Amino acid sequence: MPRFAALPLDDASAAAALGDCCPDCPLYARPIEWLAEGVAVEGGAAAEEMEAALAARFLGLASELRLVPDDKAAELGESLLVEQDDFCGELSGGQRVKLALIRAVLLRSTCPPLLLLDESLAPLDPASKLLVIRELQRFCARSLVLLIYHADEADADASASDACELGRGSFVTGRLVFDATGNVSVRGC
Repeated sequence: MPRFAALPLDDASAAAALGDCCPDCPLYARPIEWLAEGVAVEGGAAAEEMEAALAARFLGLASELRLVPDDKAAELGESLLVEQDDFCGELSGGQRVKLALIRAVLLRSTCPPLLLLDESLAPLDPASKLLVIRELQRFCARSLVLLIYHADEADADASASDACELGRGSFVTGRLVFDATGNVSVRGC
């Protein structure tokens, strides 16, 4: 099962925020309230202003990651503000992963200092993996992101980065390849 963790390195007493990558979505709730959990509220903003700003940020990220087809974007925006029986009921596994990453990571003001994504991209097609990886590269440029997933040949063809040098903001990629005898080699970086 895909899992992710965000570890705040500056607070040793803080518990790791560990959860399923595809969490249960709210039932009989306003999705905007669910999305707002854990997101810092700008001081003094009225609830309606905060919801509107959060909805705009969410819809921007949803568009970047192609959470829904373009012709469904307006419908998605409207559905955030009204109570839903099951907000995620019609979403595919890949859409749920994108939604979970937007909610848990990308809606924050900054990326956690350490982010572990273990098989979180498994339900995504190669093009969606590339979109998510590029967004993580952009948003988490000052963080350490450990992204673990099993790549297939289509993923290799859609490699997100050729960065091989270590340094602040670098995104290092590489693949462990096991042959039939159990020998391992690193391809890429």
